Amino acid sequence: MSLITVIVYLSHIIWSLPPFRQYKGKFFNYFFIFAIGDPIAAFLIRLGCKNTHPLNATIAAAALISVMALNKSLSKTSAISFVLVILAAGIIMPYEEVRLMTASIFMVLIYYFIRYMIFFTGKYGRVSLFHILFLIYNISLALKLINVALDLQKGRVFFYFTTAFEIILGILFCIFREDDKRFSFKLSRNLSYDS
Repeated sequence: MSLITVIVYLSHIIWSLPPFRQYKGKFFNYFFIFAIGDPIAAFLIRLGCKNTHPLNATIAAAALISVMALNKSLSKTSAISFVLVILAAGIIMPYEEVRLMTASIFMVLIYYFIRYMIFFTGKYGRVSLFHILFLIYNISLALKLINVALDLQKGRVFFYFTTAFEIILGILFCIFREDDKRFSFKLSRNLSYDS
């Protein structure tokens, strides 16, 4: 078994674990979505499906919805409709365009998460290490997709490098939770406010 295969399988195993640590937390849905994504992709490949890019786009769309829901309430109808539209677009569009669309979804996710981070920091007067790791992880996903889409050879090397890096982040998400104050930094009192 090659090193690349080991890295990919190890990533699948590690990323099945964070939902247990994040259970009943605000980010449980996000981690659960990614935990089931790889097994579904593996199952589709075993069935003979060679194109899992629509699934990746759908997972990204569902993850975006889970982060948007941190900032505001969303109707189930709107959320499901959005995910289905992304799935349909992923089936119709060429591979490279689906990857770029998926990367774009992650960029929007990052925007909504930064908004959430700012609100959290303002409300509680704390900078969470969990938030920093979460932001790094999603930036990593977006960059990986862009590199693979725009430069297939170098992108492939970058893909495996970032996958190895994401294994480390996956382990850290098995340790850190947003609500654990031991993993946050208190800001000076004049930067915080009471809600």
